[in-house]
Amino acid sequence: MKKRFFIALLLIGYFTGSVCAKDVEGTIIFADGKKVAATIDVKTDLSRTNVEFFKMHEKIEYKGADGKTQKAKPDGVKEVQFEWKGELQLMVSKTIKGDDKEFLLVIVENERLSLYRRFEATQL
Repeated sequence: MKKRFFIALLLIGYFTGSVCAKDVEGTIIFADGKKVAATIDVKTDLSRTNVEFFKMHEKIEYKGADGKTQKAKPDGVKEVQFEWKGELQLMVSKTIKGDDKEFLLVIVENERLSLYRRFEATQL
C-alpha cells in the first residue's frame, strides 16, 4: 500500500512539473520578417523560477492577438524574444543536422562572435 502511494506521488510530481509554464509577453519574428507581439508560454521548473529551455527547443507555444494558442516551430520562425527576470532571452532558429532546425538560446551575439546553447530533450 505504501509503495503504491509513493509511486502515485512520484507520478503526480512528474506530470505537475512537466506542465509548469508561465505566460510572458514577447515577440516572435517569423522567417518572412513578420513580427508578432505574443504571449509566450515559457516552460519553467516546478517553482517557476527558472526557464527550462530544453522543453522549448522543438516548439514554442504562444497566444497571438486573437487569443488562440498556436505553435511556433523552428522551420517557420527566425527568432523568439522574451524577458525573464529583467533579462532579454533570445532564441534563434538554426539548422543543426541536415535540414533539421532547432531553437537555440543566444549567449553572445555581435559582429565578431556568436555563441549559442543547444538544448536536447534528454536534459531532464
